[in-house]
Amino acid sequence: MTRTTKRPAKKRKRSRRSEEEAPVEAAVETEEAEADEEDPSVKALLSSLHDTVSKLHGRSKHQPCSDTDFRRMWGHLKAVVPPPSGTKVKVQRLPSSEMAHEHGYVEKSRNVFTITLDKGLTYYETEDKLIHEWAHMLNWKPHHPLEGDHGPTWGVEYAKCYSAYHGVK
Repeated sequence: MTRTTKRPAKKRKRSRRSEEEAPVEAAVETEEAEADEEDPSVKALLSSLHDTVSKLHGRSKHQPCSDTDFRRMWGHLKAVVPPPSGTKVKVQRLPSSEMAHEHGYVEKSRNVFTITLDKGLTYYETEDKLIHEWAHMLNWKPHHPLEGDHGPTWGVEYAKCYSAYHGVK
């Protein structure tokens, strides 16, 4: 009796390679298989993990950030990524109806920066937006405000702020 097996769509030629090369190729194939972000099971797992983390922290992913949590995250950000010397920073939160379809922005008047955030954002959205706007403040150009709004230098500042805030080295 002949046994048939289903073969993968792509056939690979077998070549003679040294044994040292084989593990590297296998590792690359594994990474490619695991990096499929469109896989519904991966999306479901990530959503489930997010829900679990939110519950552990006592926060719903849909619940707006409380004033207490906001003051705590603001104090932590100032402590780990202080503003430049001689710079004053004010932060305000406004109702969504007053935000004109923006979730946050930063403005400068003389030596005072004002970061404005949407009060309807969730805890995690507020945290991310605060770090985002803080990076804009640090990347502010004296003669060309926000030139290259999200360019490479802003990206570096954002990465520094995000890493410091979350304790990543």
